[in-house]
Amino acid sequence: MIQKQNPLTEITYLRDGDDQQTTFLREREACLMVLIGAFAKLASLKSSLIVMMGLRPSLFHLLLTEMPLTDQWFISKHPAVHYCLLRVMHAHVAAHDYFLSNSEWLVQSNSPSCMFAQEQLQALEQLLTAKILWDTSRTLCVDWLQGLLSGIDDTAMANLSYRPEFVRIRWAVLTAVINEKSNEKLHSVAARLKALCAGDNKSAAAITKSVLNKLKTSGQSVGTAVWSSIDMRTYLRCGEVIPEVELKSNVFVV
Repeated sequence: MIQKQNPLTEITYLRDGDDQQTTFLREREACLMVLIGAFAKLASLKSSLIVMMGLRPSLFHLLLTEMPLTDQWFISKHPAVHYCLLRVMHAHVAAHDYFLSNSEWLVQSNSPSCMFAQEQLQALEQLLTAKILWDTSRTLCVDWLQGLLSGIDDTAMANLSYRPEFVRIRWAVLTAVINEKSNEKLHSVAARLKALCAGDNKSAAAITKSVLNKLKTSGQSVGTAVWSSIDMRTYLRCGEVIPEVELKSNVFVV
C-alpha cells in the first residue's frame, strides 16, 4: 500500500530494478509521483515550523540531496518522475525566496539554511550540464536559476562572481547557450552572470573555441544565433591567444 511506502524506498526500487520489468517500474514510478506530489502543499508553505524545524532531514535536503534530483540515471530513465520532483523542489525554494535572506553569500549567519542558496547553485550547475530529455524540465531549471539570481543585487553579484560555484555556473550556462536552441530566459541568465563576457584572454580563447567548434556542425541560422549571443569584445580580444590562422579557417560568414 502507498501509505506504507516512502520516497526513498521507491527510489531504491527504481535504481536497483531490472529494466526488463517494465510493469513493475511503471508502478513504482506512479507510486513515487504520488508520494512526491504529497509534499507539494507542504513545500509551498512559507515560515512553517514543521518545514523549518520539524523535519530531519529538512524538506530542502530531502528533495535536493536525499532524492536523486541531479543523478543522470534518474533524469534519463524516469523523466516524468524527475520533472515532478523538480517542480516540488522549485516550489519550495521559490516560496522561501530561494533562502537568500540569511545566505552566507549576503550576510554573516549561523542559520541552518545559510548554505541553501549555494547548494541550489551547485545543483543547478549539475542539472544544466546533464542530459535532460524533457524541454519542460530544462526550462524549469532555467526558471529556478533566474529566480535565484534575481534576489542578488549587482554589487553582491560582482563580489560573488569569482567564487568557485559562480565560475562553474557561468560555464554551464555558456555551454547551454551554445549547444541548445534559442531560449530568451537562458540568454537573460547568461547576461546576468556575464557568462558570455571573458574576464581575461584565457577565458576569451576558451569561449571563442567553444563557439567555433559549435559552428563546425551547425547551419547558418544556428551559427548566426550563437554569434549574436556572445560579447564581440570577447572574440576580438582572443586573437592574442588563438592563432590567427585558426580564427580565419573557422570564422562563420553571414
